[in-house]
Amino acid sequence: MMKKLELSNILLTIISASLIISLAILETSGPNLSQRLDNIGKLFGIFGSFSLVIALFTYFYKRSQDNLLATVDQITFFREKVISEWDSTQKHIREKNSDFVFSRIELVEPDISIIKNKFSVNFNRQFSIFFNSEKIIEDSLILDKHIILLNLLEEFSLRVIHSKTIENPAFKSLHNAFVEIVEGNAVALLYMRDVKVGNSIYSTTLNLYNVWKKRSIKTNYVKNLEKYGLITKKQKEEIYKERQEKFNLKNKGAKL
Repeated sequence: MMKKLELSNILLTIISASLIISLAILETSGPNLSQRLDNIGKLFGIFGSFSLVIALFTYFYKRSQDNLLATVDQITFFREKVISEWDSTQKHIREKNSDFVFSRIELVEPDISIIKNKFSVNFNRQFSIFFNSEKIIEDSLILDKHIILLNLLEEFSLRVIHSKTIENPAFKSLHNAFVEIVEGNAVALLYMRDVKVGNSIYSTTLNLYNVWKKRSIKTNYVKNLEKYGLITKKQKEEIYKERQEKFNLKNKGAKL
């Protein structure tokens, strides 16, 4: 509302200034016909310039409004579609394995063989939830949930990049969530991209990830508990140890 009032005030100022200049020109005109015609020409020139100002003003105002509406629509899509689907995917994963430890993998180098070697523990966690390496079979239910989520991430990324709203400060609140969801599904993304399909699907998701990754802050719940004195360093280490033991036990049971 305030922006509309400010724009209206600017517009009124331009009109007022134009009218004052026009009256001044007419008042100072002499009785000579050629001089009057010359001044009338100047008057039309002023209003011609004024029309150009109005046209530019209208264009930039509309573009600003379109950008704002697109941003609001994209934020709504992310919260209602992407986050809801991620919640649903996590629910299915927990139903399969109540002790599953969700982890993140940075996609600085989006290649499945590279992240397998670089982030072996987290890779095995993410991979094992939808693929049994011993039996060489997929869990189609979990993988399908990953695919639905990845497709929504790609649609969101396409909307943001192609509507040129990527730099809008309103997205600041989404940077961390977007990056976290991508990294939490990194193996599924690269599995579909490199293994199943074999082409550059989800490229727009990766492009947006690379931009917003630099602006996001990765949080660690357990580390923050220690950081703010809510647990000791020893307790933190015990939590990590317990998680790893549960993961190893689960994997051992699956192999048997």
